[in-house]
Formats: sequence, C-alpha cells, structure tokens
Amino acid sequence: MNKDRFLLFDDKYIAGKRGFTLRVCPPETTGAGTLLADRPWERGGLCGDSCLTVLEDEGIYKMWYCIHSPEPGEGCRRELTKDERASLDLLDVPQKFIADILCPTRYYLCYAVSRDGLTWEKPFLGIYEVDGNRNNNIVLGGRIGATVFIDPTADAGARYKMIHGGSLRLPHWMKAENRFIRMAYTGIYGATSPDGIHWNCTPKPIIPWYTDTTNVCYWDDEIKKYVAYVRTDKDMIYENGKTVMLGTGHRTYRIVSRTESQDFENFPAPVNVLEPRPDEVEDYFKGESCKRGLDFYNSAAIKYPYAPETYFLFPSYFNHESDNVEIHIATSRDGNNYTRHDEALIGLRNFGELQARQLYMGVGMIEDGNRIHMYLMACNTGHDEEDLKGKGEKCVSRVSFLKDGFIGQQAQDKGEMITVPLRVPQGKRGVKINAYAGQDGWVSGKVLDTENREIPGMICHQPEYSGNHSLQVRVSCPGEREMPALHQNEVRLQISAGKATVFSFEWI
Repeated sequence: MNKDRFLLFDDKYIAGKRGFTLRVCPPETTGAGTLLADRPWERGGLCGDSCLTVLEDEGIYKMWYCIHSPEPGEGCRRELTKDERASLDLLDVPQKFIADILCPTRYYLCYAVSRDGLTWEKPFLGIYEVDGNRNNNIVLGGRIGATVFIDPTADAGARYKMIHGGSLRLPHWMKAENRFIRMAYTGIYGATSPDGIHWNCTPKPIIPWYTDTTNVCYWDDEIKKYVAYVRTDKDMIYENGKTVMLGTGHRTYRIVSRTESQDFENFPAPVNVLEPRPDEVEDYFKGESCKRGLDFYNSAAIKYPYAPETYFLFPSYFNHESDNVEIHIATSRDGNNYTRHDEALIGLRNFGELQARQLYMGVGMIEDGNRIHMYLMACNTGHDEEDLKGKGEKCVSRVSFLKDGFIGQQAQDKGEMITVPLRVPQGKRGVKINAYAGQDGWVSGKVLDTENREIPGMICHQPEYSGNHSLQVRVSCPGEREMPALHQNEVRLQISAGKATVFSFEWI
C-alpha cells in the first residue's frame, strides 16, 4: 500500500473547487468470455451471482469459480447425526422437511490458473469425484457464495482463507405466527488452505448469520482485523439456529452488511452498511407483486490495496421492474460508512456474443502497469427469467480500469480545486497527479503554501502519457532538492484541468 497516495473519489482532501464534479468511470472490457463452462463436469453451467475470485500470487493468476451440479439432485445425502437430530427436535422442525435440510450437493467450487489473465487452464486436481472419476478441477462440493483471500498474517498452512455458505439448511420461521415455513438458508463457514487447492473447513459457522449469496472476507491492515461482508434481508434475523422473519409478511429486500473480528473463526453478528432507500422498496409492502423493488446483491467488497483509507463495494442492483442486474459502486474512507453512486459502473452490454442482462463483480484486483483488472460474471437472462426458464448462458469476463480510476473529479471545460493543508513526508521532492484526459484535454498543478501562495522554484512538468489518454503530471523541485518546509511542513496542491478527470495525487 502506498501511504503517500490520495484518491479523489470524494471531497475529503479538497478545501474548495469549481468546475469539477464527481463522475463514475466505467471500465473497458479487455477479455470477453474469458472463461466458459466448457468441460463435461461443468454441464450444469456457471453459478449465477459471482462466487468468483481472481488473485495474482507467485506470478500466476488464480481463479476460483462456482458451477452447478452436473446432475440435478445428485450429491451427498447422508443420515443426520444424533446431535443434529436432537437440535432439530428442539426447534420443532416437521419430519417431512428433514430431507430438505440434507440438500444434495448443488454447487462445486472450481480452480483455474493463467499466465496472462485471459487464457485459463483447468487442471486435473484429483480431489473430487464426478461421473465416476476425479479428472476435474473441483476443490470443494456443496459450497455456495464462496470467495477466497490471502491472509498476510497467517502461517504457511493457512495462508489462503475462504468464506462460504455450507452444511445443513436452516429452519425458517414466521415469528408473528410462531410457525415453521420451510428449510431455506445455510450458515456461514470458513476454510483454510496452504495452496488454495486443498481446503480444511471449519466445523462450526464463523458468523452467527445465514447466507444464500456471495460472501466476502479480507484482512484489513489498517484496523488489524478480519472484515466480512454478507447479505442481510430486511426484517429477517438469525436466532438460535434458525432464520426468523420479524414482520407479518413474507417479502423482504436485500441489504449489504458488515462484521469484523480479530479471530477468523469467530465474528459477531453483522451490521447493515448499504441498503435501498424507502422509496426504492415501497412495492415490497404492497402485497405479493413487486414490480418496482430494488435489491442489493453481491458486495464484491475490497480494501483498495494501493492507497490508505480507501474501501469499495461493487454491489449488483437487481431492478425488479426491468428484471436486470447491473454493477454499481459505493465508496468509503473507513469501511463502515459508504456513499452510494447510483450511476451504473458497468451497465448492460455485450461480452463477446453474450448480451448481458445480469452482471456480478468478482472479488480481487490485479495490478498491470497503470491499469487494474477485475473479473465479472455475466448472464444473458433476467434475474427472475432465469429462475423461471432455466439457468441461461453465462461467462466470466475481464474488465480494466485506469489505476485509481473508478470515480474521479471531472472538469468539462475548465475546473480548479485546492486541497486541504497536507503534511509533506520527509524526503519528498514533489507531487504527481494521475488523470484521464480526452481529446484536447489538459491537466496542470501548482504547490501552494497554507496561505494559497505559490511556492517559488516548483516546476510543473509536461504530462507523461501511458496510453488510453491516461496521464501523469509532476510538480516538483528541480534536481534532488526536497520540497520547502513551510508552515510546519504543510502545503496545498492546486489542480487545474479541462476536458479531463482527475483520480488521485501522490507524493514523489
């Protein structure tokens, strides 16, 4: 992490500006149809709402993705243990629903590798048997909503960690009527691995909550804790081994929630951090029809690894009226308080031959020079259409952002902004401005003292271009001289631009 880098996705570092407005910056598609379900054991198709992770480790791109069971109903039914049976008896679960608890393996987690991030190999791992053999790339069965991260604090045997849904289905109750409804969600579990292939799953849930979607976890190096993001449903809780509806109806809408812990296997209950506005969900409470509801799926949460105090969510907005799902972005300085940006970050488009109607961002960022690669899951059917008519066609595709270029300060004609006073780190000679300039666009900068007077001797150099209209502008002292120490070594930066979007600046 570069602690001398400042992203401008909000006005935290800006004392004043004119002619600049915040703008969501969509990525470029650089790998349409990067990965498809094209092997015999993948005939059930890719799983819908992402369950996708891509990381770079030891010079290799590594992907974990989820597929449906190749044979519906095929899987690992077993007998309940004595303790499990006793627990369900205490919950008064009707006998006829017990079979639903031991649901067959509906999902498999698979592993692929790549040298360039575009062409993926699916190695035979010999771990999981399908169709009478182990010639496949499956690493786990029966897991939903699984994502992976690398834990920099762990020993070698637990360097890779996973958060996932699994084990028994949970009883679902209506509290107002005190009655059992069905077997529905699963608990949230963890797993560790030395290599991302051979996994040891936790025997108990790591969060006292439920899931039926993609879960995300990472190590936050600023607060020194594990942070997990899960999905919460309005007026629904986890209580004593079951999910409970608190309201009088069955309808609910989906929310992104967060929890943190120093112990990966023991999180407290999550707290809501991103949910729809009341006017966006009013149809939920008008009966069974919900034509104008909005749900937040699949957070794809990340602590941005290249700057401090920078957290992103990439929630998928499910719009009931259109039946489409698009990727948006929410930003935060502390990982708790998020700002929504309702312009779609990635709207519906073609990914190769697939016309997407559902989009879900995967977990992980890959740095490649001045670009950041991410991966998403695309589906060619609407959300409810998929449920009614089948799985639809899906693919994993790669998209690329300019580094820091998710949201920026845009100047159409001419804009000017001045930062708050900033302390200059020892040994720094200047500042670099990172931006995108369109045709005839320009960016310049000045270093000021805290009274907004230009500091003499600082030179604004010619822009350095790095392709696709990405540019860097340096303002620095000549030679090896350090920046002057004024007003307790604090300065302001003045940035001017036209037909350009400024993403960040950093001490150099």
